[in-house]
Amino acid sequence: MKTLRGCIKEAEEKGVAIGHFNISNLEGLHAIYNATKKLNVPVIIGLSEGEEGSVGREEGAALVRALRDKDNYPIFLNADHHHSFDAVKKCIDAGFDSVIFDGTELSFEENVKITKECVD
Repeated sequence: MKTLRGCIKEAEEKGVAIGHFNISNLEGLHAIYNATKKLNVPVIIGLSEGEEGSVGREEGAALVRALRDKDNYPIFLNADHHHSFDAVKKCIDAGFDSVIFDGTELSFEENVKITKECVD
C-alpha cells in the first residue's frame, strides 16, 4: 500500500488534493471513510488537541490503522494544529502519519526553535 508521502506525490503530479477531515467521534470517522472508499480516493483524518479529548490519541491511531489494515486502504492520521513539542511527540509515538506543529501564538524565534525540535 502507498504511504502518505507517496499519495501526496501522486496527487501533486495529478494536480488534485487529498481531503483532510477532522473527526470528534466514531460516526464521523466512518462517514468520511465510507465516502472516500466509495470514491476510491485517499484521505487524511485529522485530530486536533481538543478532538483528542473526545476520540483519544491512541484510540484514534488504532482506529485509523485498523481501517487501513482491514481494507488495505490509504487512510492516514494527522495531528492537526498541536501547540507544543510534547503534544507532537506523543502523537508521533502513538503512530500518527503526520503532525502539524502550530506555533502561531509564539514569538518567531520560539516557533522556529520548537519546529526544529519537532523535525529532529
